[in-house]
Amino acid sequence: MKIHTGLDAVELNRIRKSMENPSFLRHILGPEEYAYYEKVNFPVQSIAAAWAAKEAFSKCLGTGIRGFLLRDVEVLHDSLGKPYLKLSNQAAEKAKGWSFDLSLTHTETQAMAVVVALEEGA
Repeated sequence: MKIHTGLDAVELNRIRKSMENPSFLRHILGPEEYAYYEKVNFPVQSIAAAWAAKEAFSKCLGTGIRGFLLRDVEVLHDSLGKPYLKLSNQAAEKAKGWSFDLSLTHTETQAMAVVVALEEGA
């Protein structure tokens, strides 16, 4: 078994500015993610944390954001509010046999994510 880690931080102002583009959220959020954030009016801290999680996921893979769409890496929450990754399409294919743990946080100016992955059979 091999352990991989990914870490990312993003400035909230960068995401706030990106959110001014009407297509930005549809480009980066998967369907379940979009529906969840729509209900809570797309808080910039949460959107930025989701962005950071997607970046951290790509760093775990060691590929950067290549070969999969950002919306194929969804940041969802369990019944206790713990975040987790739901992968689909090419993201799921690239991470086949891997399991992930996700931690998110934010301040007044930044959002951060840490992804730890276990790769089976490596």
